[in-house]
Amino acid sequence: MVDTREYLRNRFAANPSEITQFLSAFSGTAWGSSSGVPRPGDLDRSNYDSICKLVDPRELTDLLVAKYGAELKVDEYERFSDRPVEIRLASQFVYLHRHIRAASEKKEPGAVAKPTAVPPPAKAAAKAPEKKASATPKTKAKGSAKPTVKATQAQKSARKTATKPKKK
Repeated sequence: MVDTREYLRNRFAANPSEITQFLSAFSGTAWGSSSGVPRPGDLDRSNYDSICKLVDPRELTDLLVAKYGAELKVDEYERFSDRPVEIRLASQFVYLHRHIRAASEKKEPGAVAKPTAVPPPAKAAAKAPEKKASATPKTKAKGSAKPTVKATQAQKSARKTATKPKKK
């Protein structure tokens, strides 16, 4: 009896065009925020892990690189592009594989790599500006000049012990 990994390996080697159909089955459907039109979704770490249960990720990466070559964009995680879905999904899988492999190689041998998050979309990062830490303490709104800086737990306990009368 042929196991799933061997079957898929032979199938993809004979029909490389089926790899993108396989990847799109894991990507789900995304809905355009402005148009509301459905489109194939993106691959993330959980999709990658599910795919790895069925196929050796190194072999799949090798097949994708052999099929698409320089068309793959693997330096950064590609989202929302105008490129064909097949190339976008292939690029995402190869990016995830290389990123996860590099992270696991940095760890001790035999250690299990923690799941890593897919980088957030560039559009979302541009919309939400980061809060900057202020160098000066904020003052109360009613015109009081007293700063509203919160004390740390260590400072609070130091005050309690300093104000308690000593028992004789």
